[in-house]
Amino acid sequence: GLEFAFRAFDDFNASHTSQGARCNKIIMLFTDGGTERPVEVFEKYNKDRDIRIFTYAVGPPAYSTSALKWMACENKGYYVDIPAVGAIRQKTQDYVAVLSRPMVLSGEKQFMWTNIYLDAMGMGMMTTITLPVYNKSEGVSTLQSISFQETLRFTPNV
Repeated sequence: GLEFAFRAFDDFNASHTSQGARCNKIIMLFTDGGTERPVEVFEKYNKDRDIRIFTYAVGPPAYSTSALKWMACENKGYYVDIPAVGAIRQKTQDYVAVLSRPMVLSGEKQFMWTNIYLDAMGMGMMTTITLPVYNKSEGVSTLQSISFQETLRFTPNV
């Protein structure tokens, strides 16, 4: 399983040299627990720890979750216990906060512009700018996004 995921990254990097931002690489592992620590796999494929591992124990654990916690900690990831299948969607959103931490700590404002597009509501040509907003209150870790749309008045009507 893990070796397949690491090889998939290698294959993608070799064949899609101009695609993807290549800023975050993650593997999300969903399981009912595990007993092995795949040290050799991580040494072979993730020696520099540039692929982050997020582990999720789903349902009542059939096995100890200590190996899952170890995998996440050793690979700059995050461990989550999901008590029931119905909670998967909500619990998997935690990875966004973990991945955004370096941006929060840097203090930089990172505006992102979209490509120009034709508004579906008939307002004409548009562009959107977004800025992540971080809640750095004590004990709180949330990421929100604010976006603004602007009609491009300088372009001819389409």
